[in-house]
Amino acid sequence: MTALYVACFLTGVWCVYMTARLMGLGHASTTWPATTGRVTASRFDWVTVGGRHSRRRRTVQLVLRYQYRVRGMNFGGCLLDFSGLSVQGGAARDAQNRYPEGPSVTVHYDPDEPGMAVLEPGVCAMPVIGFIACFLVPGLILHRIRHPVWNVG
Repeated sequence: MTALYVACFLTGVWCVYMTARLMGLGHASTTWPATTGRVTASRFDWVTVGGRHSRRRRTVQLVLRYQYRVRGMNFGGCLLDFSGLSVQGGAARDAQNRYPEGPSVTVHYDPDEPGMAVLEPGVCAMPVIGFIACFLVPGLILHRIRHPVWNVG
């Protein structure tokens, strides 16, 4: 039982760290300078998702790549925003329509680390939802373990 508590706690700590990092980058990106870039890839590819502890499956995902120049150096980026998620489904189609291959785009880059860039700056809803889930899900699991619901019939 103690191992489960430790595992839930460590999972929560990791989720909080990642969520805070994405939210911090999203917030910071609103003040980053912008430059003009060009979309070099905007297509759908089959990718395999899942890993060691979850079932692997194939899904279609938007592959978005762009190039931009800062202080005479060329950089490449692939982040649409700081949601922390790959772009799939209807949102992927919308993003592909907004960023087709070829046209110029506005790229927001970190002035201290120009290789870090994003097309849509700001904080997205998904990290906030993830932050809430970091506490809610482990809490519910631990509550159910400590207070099981017995169906006495």
